[in-house]
Amino acid sequence: INARARAMSASDAAAKHPAPLTPPRQRELNHSELEVMTALDVVTEEYGADRSRTYLAGHSMGSGGAWHLAARYPERWRAVAPMSGPFVDGATYPFERIKRLPIFMTEGTGATPSLEGSRALARYMREGGFAFEYLEVNGDHGGMVPMVWPRVFEFFNRHK
Repeated sequence: INARARAMSASDAAAKHPAPLTPPRQRELNHSELEVMTALDVVTEEYGADRSRTYLAGHSMGSGGAWHLAARYPERWRAVAPMSGPFVDGATYPFERIKRLPIFMTEGTGATPSLEGSRALARYMREGGFAFEYLEVNGDHGGMVPMVWPRVFEFFNRHK
């Protein structure tokens, strides 16, 4: 089985949690994305933040948002840290856009159903030569977050 096919098994979890994508829902998603990126630009400008050192992290549903924004704006992020819940569709996700983007994915061993998908995605990314690190901790879906935050910030600090 090739690496892309294994990543497809990560999309099995995504397929079990589909959201109907109606035209109104697509407009809502587009507006939400625009609002997030606009807010980021306003805060960056207002506080004089270094645009070249912007990091992206998200947990659970926010992990899906992190994967989405990473691929939509790969030049915007210094590094990305999706946590627990990679629901990425291996058939349609534009992996080539994030090939060189440093990614640190974390998961809890008690986080179901995302654990299986995370492991499959980690195998795919390792075999595909992505700038990728993966960490599992002994925690459930929500409990894993405080366990991984220190490592997420260590990862970000290594990518200044």
